[in-house]
Amino acid sequence: MRVFTRHADVMPWQWTPQHIDEWSADLRAVHGCVRSTLRNYQGSVRKFCDFLTNPVYGWTDECLRHFGTNPVQVVYDWNAATHADEAEGEPERRAFTRPELEAFFDHADEEVLRVRDKGRKGWLPAFRDAALFKVAYAYGLPQ
Repeated sequence: MRVFTRHADVMPWQWTPQHIDEWSADLRAVHGCVRSTLRNYQGSVRKFCDFLTNPVYGWTDECLRHFGTNPVQVVYDWNAATHADEAEGEPERRAFTRPELEAFFDHADEEVLRVRDKGRKGWLPAFRDAALFKVAYAYGLPQ
């Protein structure tokens, strides 16, 4: 939000879709942001505008009363980056194949047994890590 606000150089109740267009073009052309990063940034602005324009919070009325104008949503489907491909990740950051995942989880489990069988401390953290990897995979938790 701070980056967009600095780029727009106006207060939120003065933002327009044109500010998003210019910022998005700058992020792609000058800063080299990939589409997924751009979509993430635009999503943050969209959510903030959703908050500002939600009548429950009363910001539109306050801005209208104090500044003579009110905030509006500036990120729409027509000016936001879209999903272009099924998988937009970079090739060097591809998802694991099923055999690779199985080998990874097997290794994590074997590490628990290896440490425990040596009679050394550390088997509990190894067990925790193995369990966390599986939970993160199963529920799609972020990296």
